[in-house]
Parts: sequence; structure tokens; C-alpha cells
Amino acid sequence: MKPPHTTIALAVLLAAAAGVSAPAQRAPSAPPPDEEIVILSPFEVNSAKTTGYMAAEGATGTRYAAPIMEVPISVQAITSEFLEDFFLLDLAEVTAYTSGFIVNNNGGTDAFNVRGIRSYGTGTYRNGLKSDGIYGPVAVDRIEIVRGPNAAIYGATEPSGLRNIVTKNPTAKPFARIRLAAGTDDFYRVALDLNTPVTKRTLFTRFAYSVEESGQYLQDFTHYRRKNFYNATTWKIGPKTTFSYHLDYVWYRNQAQMAGSMPFVQAEVELPDASGGITAKDAIIGYFGSGLFQQYQNLNSSGRGASTEMEFTQLDANLTHQFSRWLSLRVLAGRIQRNQDILRSQGAGNYRDIYDPASGTIMRLTGMGPYGGSIYYYLSRGAGANGGTLGGVTIPQIERNRLTQTSVQADLLAQFNTGPLAHKLLLTADYSISDNTGRTRRSVVRDPSDATQLPGNPATWKTWNGAVTLNDSFWGDWSFTNPSFDYAFDFFNTEKWNHDQLWTEQQRITKGIMLSERISLFGNRLIAFVGGRHDEMSITLINHLQIAYDFNQAVPAIYAPGTQVRYPGDRADTFQSGLLYKLTPALSLYVNYSESFNPTSRTDGANRDFYHNPLPAQRGAGYEIGLKAALFDQRLNFTLTWFDTDKTKVPRVALDDDGYTRLPSYFGDTSNGFSYTNDINTRGVELDLNARPTPALSIIFALCYNEVSFTRVQNPTEQYLLNVPPDATPKWLGSLALTYKVGQGPLKGMNFRLGARYIGEQIVSNNAGTASVFGNSKYKAPYDSRYNDIGGRTYDRYYFENPAYILVEGGFGYGWRTGKTRHGASLNVRNLLNQKYMSGLRPGIPMSLILSYDITL
Repeated sequence: MKPPHTTIALAVLLAAAAGVSAPAQRAPSAPPPDEEIVILSPFEVNSAKTTGYMAAEGATGTRYAAPIMEVPISVQAITSEFLEDFFLLDLAEVTAYTSGFIVNNNGGTDAFNVRGIRSYGTGTYRNGLKSDGIYGPVAVDRIEIVRGPNAAIYGATEPSGLRNIVTKNPTAKPFARIRLAAGTDDFYRVALDLNTPVTKRTLFTRFAYSVEESGQYLQDFTHYRRKNFYNATTWKIGPKTTFSYHLDYVWYRNQAQMAGSMPFVQAEVELPDASGGITAKDAIIGYFGSGLFQQYQNLNSSGRGASTEMEFTQLDANLTHQFSRWLSLRVLAGRIQRNQDILRSQGAGNYRDIYDPASGTIMRLTGMGPYGGSIYYYLSRGAGANGGTLGGVTIPQIERNRLTQTSVQADLLAQFNTGPLAHKLLLTADYSISDNTGRTRRSVVRDPSDATQLPGNPATWKTWNGAVTLNDSFWGDWSFTNPSFDYAFDFFNTEKWNHDQLWTEQQRITKGIMLSERISLFGNRLIAFVGGRHDEMSITLINHLQIAYDFNQAVPAIYAPGTQVRYPGDRADTFQSGLLYKLTPALSLYVNYSESFNPTSRTDGANRDFYHNPLPAQRGAGYEIGLKAALFDQRLNFTLTWFDTDKTKVPRVALDDDGYTRLPSYFGDTSNGFSYTNDINTRGVELDLNARPTPALSIIFALCYNEVSFTRVQNPTEQYLLNVPPDATPKWLGSLALTYKVGQGPLKGMNFRLGARYIGEQIVSNNAGTASVFGNSKYKAPYDSRYNDIGGRTYDRYYFENPAYILVEGGFGYGWRTGKTRHGASLNVRNLLNQKYMSGLRPGIPMSLILSYDITL
């Protein structure tokens, strides 16, 4: 039985608050005349409290500064020192050195897994405010990762946890740093960090800027460009009042794989039949990067013209004020603007190749086609520019996504004593409004001989004006079906891009209020934490292309395309509690229970029930038991945790037992389909350790083992999913980072570093349509006579998996001084062993070298 929810929790907290006696006021001793009066805000983390590469204090787990050793939650905080030493520029590289955290996509996107549960931006925060997951490296001071359900603190989030990027603040000491870097595959980067006081002791500002380009990818036709500008200013209005703002601007253009999953390869193969002969049968025989098709590992299946261009701006500001030693207020406000433009290719046609086992080649040129949500490529070895040819055509399409979000939050913190009990009582109210517009367009022409293609109605036209020969889209001359068509991103040119595939506008408003209490007993040896939160969300949706339905009334309402539809709002009450006991001053045992919720997006046509009404919010609940240590004068720190988390009401498109045919909804519609909701459980053990055995040596070690699988599947035709893990969820993740900085002797100034990451095997796709008699995993797909019965003989089908792999990186450097100027030169090597691997659903980065020089004035 679950613990009581918010009502009881709030009653307990209010009862405790009612017994408060007025705190004694003591006049502070006067500082020397020339000494600055500095009162550290209880919301402000002391960045000086670090050991090795891990911060000893954080604010993400509680919303106010607290020693990580005293928080009954699993929390890790990675400092900028680690990012700088290992030259880590992307979120995937940074978080790989914490337990159970793996990023699913490239190029600054926001999809990641924590403890085997995927998040699409719900768990991304910046300076304590909901953000969008775009990563700008010059702004980052540290990254705090809080695991477990924590909606009682932050509202909508995933049950696996969240990450909060804390950006750099200006300091009173002026400095300027320039870092130049160049490497293999056309890599270069220039970064500047300038900090200067504007007025003595009261006004400080900091500017940072970087520009970089890279071709360090395994795929052909890939290139990455990024610019990042950052400014932060702090104004100490008075000894108890501080105002600051942070402006972060990121622009990038990424030409890389954008398909929803890696393509699988299907061919006609010969297999033994029941009579001892052989029979021909269509079968999936692998995916890019494996087996016969390893030569196509470098293929960017989105086409060489595909790209994503992103422009992201976030401005946030905060005002903190201490009314007294026991009462403090912080007000936060933030604004996000994200503009995304995508040019990608989609498949057309569905053909077959013939595979000759004797010669080990594919004999006939054919094509490609969509299949079960993945793109299946039918390849042949021929006289192509890169040793192969692709048949059929591909269709270019352009997408334009716009997001704006405004957030306001107020935190009121009271710190007081009632007898032997020390209290921290936090009251938080927040409000957020986000507007998201998504639009996709293609180019079509009418075939006059087809009566179903009505004049004046492009929605009925089926001939694609911009179709490109598939082989040419990768290696050829890009010959178009219609030579007059210009393949360019000109979204509002209706003569070329005249067919809307998708056009929706969504507005989400979220309001929440939270009350939490932290009570310290027995001289801070026993710490209890309890909190409750109430959230209300409203969704407004405009679908410009499709009719909307509302079955939440006796007579179903039907809304014409373009009508603004306001759906019934979601409400959520979430609860969180924790208990931490200090076995010794350096060793703590903790346990917690917490809950989460996550509203399902209304913009996706598949996120509807059988009647096309929006699905309910996803829910989560989890337990943790852990041990925290700060031993040997904090030179050895670790957190060891056991966790068990459920995520319920997870939407999944309702498919037939073939694994790719959508089941019809109430209206007989399969183009958008509908979704059933399923449940997922993840449980396991994780260890995060950092140590500094000597002043010269720093160590980070992380290890996670988790079992994650579907525990309830509502769709009767998809019961094969039970006890099968979701896609891209390895059971084992581990990492080790070592740094040695020589402080004396003939090698003084030298530094050496080595990092290793282990990523366990993971299933590529648990869609039944991607299973095969050639599947290489241990997970068996359900029986289907169309695929299992071959020549009178029954074969088992299995899913495909990416094998486990280890990535090694490292480098060395030398630092020296000339007067007051500091210099540094460094060589970093990524993928030192040149491991060929699949990073989730995409090919990984090959071995690369980066040489850098920095100077600090």
C-alpha cells in the first residue's frame, strides 16, 4: 500500500509550522571597515565545496543549497573542472561518467535514458527552471543529476530522474581565458571566457563565446557546426539582496542521421525446408553496421542533403532576498525560444532484392520502403560510387518547429528551531506557459488520369514532385523526377512545397504549488524529508489538417480542422518522503519513496485513445535504499543505491500482431491510429564514486545494473512485449576516469588522463516487425505463420541487439606560467581503440584527435 498523499503530508507540515516559536535574533558582529559584508543565500551553492571532480553541495534535489551527504536522494554533481580536463563538449560525453545515464540522440537533443526509462525533455532543467535540453558548453558550471521520481519537487518529470544544468556566474576577480583547438576530420574550436567587475563589490558580469565545426562522425555526408554565446551578470543590491540573470544562445546545424531508428535490411534468402531441400523466403537479415551489410555502416540514411538547424535562446533571472536569518525568498523567471528547421528524406516504393548465399552478394537492384516505423533498405552491390547501389526514390520533406515557453517561480524558505528539532520549510509556487507549433510540408503534383486526385485539392494528389533517385540522394548527381524542382529549404514557397503533411499548434499551461519540510533531529544525525505538491495542467490544441473529436460528453463533439479545442485539464497530487541516518559523521544510510507524473503530448496523432481523445498523464512511483559516504576527510565519496521504479500509462501505438500494421480506431482510421497504455518496471543497483587519494590523482567510477521490462501490456495482440526490455536500454553501464596532475619534480605541470566507458548489449527494436530468424538477441518474438513457417519448417524469430562495447579516451597536457599568465597545451584522443559500435540507433564516432592551447590572463 502506498503512503498517504498530499493531504496528510500537508497537515503534518502545517502542524509542525504551527508550533514555531519566534526565532531568537542575534546582532551580527561588525566586520572590519575594509571587509565586504557577504551573506551567502541559502539558495546559493558554495562552489568551493568540491572534492575531486564531484561537488559536495547541490541544490537540485531540494531547491535550496544542501550537502549531498545530507539529502535522502541519489544526487551527483559534475563540475566544470572535469569537463575542461577531458575536453567534453556534448551532454552524451559528460553524463556517460555517471551511473545509469545514457543519451539517445546526437547534436544537443534532449532524449536520454536514466535507469532504463527514456525521457524526451521532461527531465531537463537549467538553473532550476524547466528547459528544452539544448546544450551549450561555454555556459556550464556544473551538471546536477537527481535520480528517482521527484514530481513532488519539480512537477511534471520522469520517474527515473532529471538533470539540471547550472550555468556560470561572474566572480569578483577579473580574468580572461582563450582556448584554441584543432583536430582530425576538420575539427576546430575557439572559445573565450571573460569575467570582469563593473563596479567594486556590487556589479559583476561574465561573457563566454565559442564557435566550432566538426566532421568527426562515422557516417558519410555528416558535419556539425555550433555557435554558443553566454552572458551572466550579478548585482549585489545590498548585503541581503542579490539579482542575477543568465543569457544562453545556442545555434547549431547538424547534418547526420535523423531517422527514427536505424534501417534494417531485408532480402530473399534460401533456408533449409522440411524435406531437406532449400526454399526462398523474404527475411530481415540484419541492420546497417552488422554482417554482410557492414560496408553500409557509414550510410546516412536520411540522405546527404538532410540537416537539422536549431536556434535556441534562454534568458532566466533570479532575485534573492533574506528578510532575516530565518526567512528567505527567491523569485525566478525564464523565457525560452527554440526555432528548429529540418530537411529530411522519406522512403517511397517497396521492392525486394535477391540474396545469393553461394556468392554472398545481393544480385538485383531494387528499392526501399517504410516498414513498421523503421526504414528498410534493399541494397545491391553494383557499380555505385561507394561500391553499392540503391534502387527506388526518396521524398524530401521540410519541417518547421517553433517553441516558446515562459516560466515564473517563487520559493519561500523558513529555517527555524523548535526545541531540539531544526526545520527547513519550503513553500513553492510556479507557473509555466508553452506554445509549440509543428508543421511539415512536401511537394506534390496531380496525375490527371487518376480520378481520385481532385483538381484544386493537393491533399488528394499522390505524385511527388520532389522525388529523388534513391542512389543519387547519397552518391549520385541528385537528379530529380521533375528537373525544375529546386531542393532547397524555402518553407513558405507554396509553388514548390505545396502539400501540408502536419500542422498543429499546442499550448500547455501548468500551475503548481509545493510544500516540503526537512527536519533534523539528534544534532543533525537523523534527517527526515517529506513533501507534497499539487499541479494543474490545461491543453489547447489546433489541428489545421484534421478533424478533432471530443467524447467527454454525452453527444460526441466534432470540430472542423483549424478549430481551437480545449481539452479537460489534468490534475496531479504527488508525494515524496525520505529518511537519512548518519551512522557516523562520514557514513549515511537513507531510504525514500517518491512519485511522478508526465502529461502526454497532444500534438502526436498516435497519443489518442480508441476514440481519439487525449491519453491520461503518465505516472510513476519508486523506492530507493542507499548508502552515502565521505571518508578520509572527504577524499573518498560514494553513493550506493538500490532502486525499484514503476512507470504506468505509457502510450504505445496499437499494432496488429505482425508488428507494423496499425489497428483501426473507432473511426476505422489507421493513418494516425490510436494508442494503448502499458506499464514498465525498472529495478537495479548503481554506484557513483569519486576519490582524490592524493592531491595529484582524481578518480571517478560509476556502475549501474538494471532490469527493465514491460510488466503490463494492454493490447491483446502485443502480449509478446511482456518481460521484454524497451529499445536502447542496456542492463550494464560502467565508466572510469583517472587524472594525474604532477605538482612537483621534473615533470611538474604535466597532467595525464584516461577514461573508459562500458555500454552493455541493448535491443535495437522490440517491434515484432523487426524480428527475424537471423535475430541475434535472446529475446524471442511471437509466432507468426507468415514469418516463422518456412518451407514446411518452423523457425524461431528473435529481435536484433547491439553488442556490448568499450570506449577508451585519454590524453596528456602541460601547464606553465609566464608572470601572472597561465598557459596550457593538451592532446585529447577519443575512441582510442577505434571501436566500431552503434550508439543506440546510430553509428558511433571513430577515433579522433584534438590538440588545444589555452591562455588565462
